[in-house]
Amino acid sequence: MNEMKDVDELSVFLDFYNSEALKKANTATEIFEAKMNMQNIMNLIENAEPITLSEAYETLGVEYGAEQKDIRNSYRQLSMKFHPDKNPGDNVSEEKFLRIVQAYKKLQI
Repeated sequence: MNEMKDVDELSVFLDFYNSEALKKANTATEIFEAKMNMQNIMNLIENAEPITLSEAYETLGVEYGAEQKDIRNSYRQLSMKFHPDKNPGDNVSEEKFLRIVQAYKKLQI
């Protein structure tokens, strides 16, 4: 049940960025690119190297055993900062974003 909540929250978050990109799109090509970008992000997350529990806490900058609200707040703040749509062409930010998403998924109870 909680795993479904994680997927839903992640989907809502990614849909928000996708909708923002779509609002800015003026042509069919830009719309297509925005949709492909979101699909690429989801594929990268699914195929990324596994993250350990200690790496997850470190990635989100929270202490071991942190409350879910603190984990969620850190995730939201960091994912917005490093999201590929906010940092186009920045591979380092993209890698950080993927690790942040993985860390969040790992720390969900």
